[in-house]
Amino acid sequence: RRGGAAASARRLAILLGHLAMSGANSAQHGPADSLADFRQSCSSVADAAKCESPAPYSSELYAATVPPGECVFGEEWSSAPLVKRELVAHDTILLTFGLPDDTPLGLSTCACLLVKGVDAAGGDVVRPYTPVSTNAMRGSFELMVKVYDGGALSTFLDRVTMGEQVEFKHIPFNVKIQYPFGAKHVGMLVGGTGITPMLQALHALLGTVDDETQITLIDSNKNQRDILAYGGCLILFLTDVPNLPPPPAACRLPPA
Repeated sequence: RRGGAAASARRLAILLGHLAMSGANSAQHGPADSLADFRQSCSSVADAAKCESPAPYSSELYAATVPPGECVFGEEWSSAPLVKRELVAHDTILLTFGLPDDTPLGLSTCACLLVKGVDAAGGDVVRPYTPVSTNAMRGSFELMVKVYDGGALSTFLDRVTMGEQVEFKHIPFNVKIQYPFGAKHVGMLVGGTGITPMLQALHALLGTVDDETQITLIDSNKNQRDILAYGGCLILFLTDVPNLPPPPAACRLPPA
């Protein structure tokens, strides 16, 4: 939860839905300075067996909201090249796609993109993905992709090579509730990959200095290593969850 202006620090408390998080199976996160190594040898889920400590995803807070209708992708398919890939969890990759001329993505709050790939039988497959980057990122955008066994599009994306073009589009149906949300207290119920649209909402809420909205987020996962974006600067404060390390010291709180 986050308090108002009287709060000593702007913080987000998260109750993790998994109830048995202690023990020998707890995953260990690699240090941020190991990212270069992971970019070279641990960039796909197929590499996960040799990457015991994936580099954790992290992001600073940016409230870079735009109204609907400004996305660089429209209702017709167009392509963007893969420019970077990182393994950020045992079954999750962070893919960065390039945009021309230092352009921001221009996606409105909590909206998603449709992504097209090819399944094992050679047919087209389309799935929605909410970017984890914000419009503050220029010239590129990021997708966080959990790769499922037998997942038609996620396994396709796990095989995409550097420089390869992937097709995207954005349609009005994929525009959801917009910031400001008009509520004093916002509750978020998240299961696994459902964290990605909440990251967009959290950027808007926590990245706006004078926003006093209280936030409660319940994040349910099968086990601790399945938690996506844990270790990122969006998770500023964890409470009542045993045996979890604190968020990175490098996280910078927004101005009070």
